[in-house]
Amino acid sequence: MWLILELSSSVAGDKSSPAALRNCTTRLRRHKADRKPRTPFSADQLVCLERTFHRQPYLSPAERAEYAATLHLTDTQVKIWFQNRRAKCRRIVEARTERVKLLAAAAAAAGLYRKEFDVTSTTMTTLDSSLLLSPNVANVAVT
Repeated sequence: MWLILELSSSVAGDKSSPAALRNCTTRLRRHKADRKPRTPFSADQLVCLERTFHRQPYLSPAERAEYAATLHLTDTQVKIWFQNRRAKCRRIVEARTERVKLLAAAAAAAGLYRKEFDVTSTTMTTLDSSLLLSPNVANVAVT
């Protein structure tokens, strides 16, 4: 469901004014009637999906169909789950990369700069791929 805020036409000018916000009405927009409801995956399905994702983040259409059948899911559900999981993985890697950059900047500012903190695109590519393979690398020590 989407939440849509509608501003009444009584405050035509500034939509961020307090008067405009007071006159704001809330309306829920419904999805199409034939839309399939969200699938709550079981704990066992999630464990299997995560395990497979860590071994192989991309599935061929044949693998996906076979895997979907064993988990009692549709092919589309498995496909979308893998797409969403890859996006989550990218967000995690980007956050960790940003953290390393911030730590390197802090170390440089504190006069603790070493060659290990030289963050180049090659270093970041190597770091990104290693972080994808090792989900427990959350803390980076600055010495």
